[in-house]
Amino acid sequence: MVWLGDTMSFWESIKNKETVVLSDDAIDLLSDTLLEIKKIYQEDLERMPTVAELEALILKALQLDSNINEQLGEMEIVDVNFKLKKKRKTPNIEPGIVFAIPLKEIEKYAYGLVVKGKGLKDDIYIQYFDIFTNEILDIKNFSNQFEKLSVLYTINSGIYGIVNKEWKIIGKLSKGKFNPEEYELPDFVFYNGKEYFVSRGDANTPIAELEPISKEEGEKIKNPIGLVGSSNIVEMLINSYYEKQNQK
Repeated sequence: MVWLGDTMSFWESIKNKETVVLSDDAIDLLSDTLLEIKKIYQEDLERMPTVAELEALILKALQLDSNINEQLGEMEIVDVNFKLKKKRKTPNIEPGIVFAIPLKEIEKYAYGLVVKGKGLKDDIYIQYFDIFTNEILDIKNFSNQFEKLSVLYTINSGIYGIVNKEWKIIGKLSKGKFNPEEYELPDFVFYNGKEYFVSRGDANTPIAELEPISKEEGEKIKNPIGLVGSSNIVEMLINSYYEKQNQK
């Protein structure tokens, strides 16, 4: 994988032997759109859309997009087909699971703990720690250090890195180390360039419903409002690593 741009939000991949440029943020946005489509079918037809219906919907949307039609010139999109194969086993996502996150730019590993959410349908909140290693820690080593680790931030996290198995599961903390039933989500902050706003225990509170807070309080909260994609989380962790190095 090759990262592009200063923000690392775009990256190169290979599809049908052709290099394509993808964005984790765009993938998260498209995932949200597909969820809304499924809701429409479930509410009105009481079922999920079929693969053929999804193909037809995407085809119609592409054909109606004037910018895409202009870009194609004399060509036109006449069909959309999904290739199907037996699915890979979905990584286990549940509270207590610990991931090692490769930070390729600095050749280090960071670590995240799922604190709330389960499976692919829930919001997955992950706590990230102020620890960076050259090699992946095993769960015993991580568990032994857990109570001494400082939390950098807790984030409603995009799961592309998890589903794609770039983020490696190293194991699960015992309930003696982390009990999901006793855990409460922290405050989340939004800054509009002038003022700070907070959401208590929920990263998905609509902006209009946020509580205004002082600059002093806002600057102390490190947990961002909203859903943050995997690549942006990696960028945040790299910045945190450099900040830690500069403090030495």
